[in-house]
Amino acid sequence: MLMKLFKYDMKFSYRIMTFIYIIALALSVFFSGTLLLSQKLEYVSIFSVISFLPYMFSLLAVTLSGFLVVAVRTYKNLYTDEGYLTFTLPVTSAQIIWSKVLLYVFWQIAGILVLLLSTALPFATVAYVQGVGGEMAGVIELAVDFAGFWARNMLGLDASKLAVLISVMVVNSLVVLVATPVSIVFSFTVGQLANRYRILLTFVAYYIYTLVMNTLLSVVESLFIAGDALLVPEANFNFDMTAFLYASTASVLIDIVITVAIFVISRNIMSKKLNLI
Repeated sequence: MLMKLFKYDMKFSYRIMTFIYIIALALSVFFSGTLLLSQKLEYVSIFSVISFLPYMFSLLAVTLSGFLVVAVRTYKNLYTDEGYLTFTLPVTSAQIIWSKVLLYVFWQIAGILVLLLSTALPFATVAYVQGVGGEMAGVIELAVDFAGFWARNMLGLDASKLAVLISVMVVNSLVVLVATPVSIVFSFTVGQLANRYRILLTFVAYYIYTLVMNTLLSVVESLFIAGDALLVPEANFNFDMTAFLYASTASVLIDIVITVAIFVISRNIMSKKLNLI
């Protein structure tokens, strides 16, 4: 039944999301084309200037679209008149929440791919125009070599610590992918408990949640990292990477615990304390 819920959520969102992605890619192609043609036709350069701002706004729209579509879908699907139908379906509250999580994860991954392609086209065009296309592989190789040197010698990372750091970053990304839609559902669920000003209470709930999370994570990280060594590193990058790894790991674990907690709270409210009046 979860996949059926996800199917309906996709049916709601795919038109607008596809439209946003197509516009972003089209503006990327147009902007890249004007950059290319402006080398031969000077008057075309004005179109590069004019199209740059819409191009940047399209990238911003792609970045925010996953968050916004889940927020709109959560509100319409659960806490408008459509909610009366949703909560009569033979599905659990947990499945409803997981459907929103899957929706967010799908569009975030799709958005990342669109962003990569939309930004790669102008960069490749500039590289071609400047005649450095053949040197790009060397630049990338140099950057990778420098990153490896920086990790080994400046940060003191051996293979095991580097593996831990990469693992923590990957897990943190996965946790954020799940935590973001769960926090959206949580905020709307808390907001619907009020008889009036539900949207306002939703925004307040989300603001308080993000404020508490950021404060808590900052406090936890400060317990592991002494002084300002991480925030303002010295010229020799002399700070305790082991402490940083501990702090990052603790932050991920706290994020998981909080996400599970608000998931359970949202599920219980949706199951027992609905207020759709």
